[in-house]
Amino acid sequence: MTIRDPIRDPRSTFWPRLTRRLLRYAAAPLAVAAAVYVRHALEEWLGTGLPPYITFYLGVMGVALLAGFGPGMLVTAIAAAHVGYSILPPSGQFAIASPIDRASLAIFIAAGLFLSVIAELFRRHREKATAYPKFNKPEKASSLINRLRSKKSSSGTTRR
Repeated sequence: MTIRDPIRDPRSTFWPRLTRRLLRYAAAPLAVAAAVYVRHALEEWLGTGLPPYITFYLGVMGVALLAGFGPGMLVTAIAAAHVGYSILPPSGQFAIASPIDRASLAIFIAAGLFLSVIAELFRRHREKATAYPKFNKPEKASSLINRLRSKKSSSGTTRR
């Protein structure tokens, strides 16, 4: 029995898995950068006074749905750090002066955790459902009802 090196063995799944994981986690800073860009564009168009986290919720949900729990939480952490440093007063510091701003930051982090958990559960159940060939093809409701009726009538049970 030979022991194979998972890094050097060409039959290993190490490198493809590592590449997929890196791509999933690379989506997090890209999503935050896109949310910051959209926020600046909205501030140019609408003026200041936007809610601090308004564009970051979409980034958290999108990355969590597409990449999973870990990348979703990474988006949450990066966005919270960005908002705490550059949007909430005093700007340019990691100190948050207002208790309301601290509470809104805590709510954003809790919402990011919740969204990431829900999105990960959705991803797992979607992957399980597509693993079964029976559920891969959508079926019309009428054909499903007809199949169920034919099974019921062939079983020999009748209602009175």
